[in-house]
Amino acid sequence: MNSIFGGLIEFDNKEEFENYINSLDRKSAIQIIEKQVEYIVMNGGFTLTENHALYKCLEILKENENHD
Repeated sequence: MNSIFGGLIEFDNKEEFENYINSLDRKSAIQIIEKQVEYIVMNGGFTLTENHALYKCLEILKENENHD
């Protein structure tokens, strides 16, 4: 089992990962970005202000997900 972002996203092999990445839709892309942010936050990579800004951006993207 392979993983990225400290195990937040797991995949069996590189081919499975590549297939997943190459077939992303908007919803899946947002989910991956959320996991990236979660991983960075867990490791102290953002200030509280930066974390809040990212959260608000993701919230807006998710709200508008079905309007495009």
